[in-house]
Amino acid sequence: EEYGGELPDGWRLILLGRTLQQLTNGFVGPTRDILVDEGIRYVQSTHIQSGRIDFDRRPFYVSREWHDQRPRIHLRQGDVLIVQTGDIGKVAVVPADFGESSCHALQIARVKPELLLGEYLSAFLSSRIGYQSLLARATGALHPHLEAGIRSAPIVVPPLESQAEIVEEVAV
Repeated sequence: EEYGGELPDGWRLILLGRTLQQLTNGFVGPTRDILVDEGIRYVQSTHIQSGRIDFDRRPFYVSREWHDQRPRIHLRQGDVLIVQTGDIGKVAVVPADFGESSCHALQIARVKPELLLGEYLSAFLSSRIGYQSLLARATGALHPHLEAGIRSAPIVVPPLESQAEIVEEVAV
């Protein structure tokens, strides 16, 4: 369903893919051989709760060596993690103090900082319109999942100052 109304001055409707430096997939494969008792945090979909990474609920770790061999899936502050199988469409942003980490089978959306705040993208995708936009792009009837097709999801992009204000409003 297309948005027919007018956007405020300076606000734009941009396809998700055009707002990102990178959209990549966390490690996909069996975890039984890679998990260790302590090491580098290994975020999984079970940790994505109410727009946050609730890691301490059930922590998973990988070895430093395993982590260092996979720089593509290293998480950075502001990365938006999107659950792509199971509870699809749930999102969380990597906070400033999270520390080194990798992730399992999550979409990692790295925003272009000149266009978008990760916290804003996370809030937008958590909203009803953003969530529906992701779900509309799910593939697979029996086991729906999200893939690179989410690049075509339309994102409402206000100016950066407005994004920061919106993030503060919804964080209350």
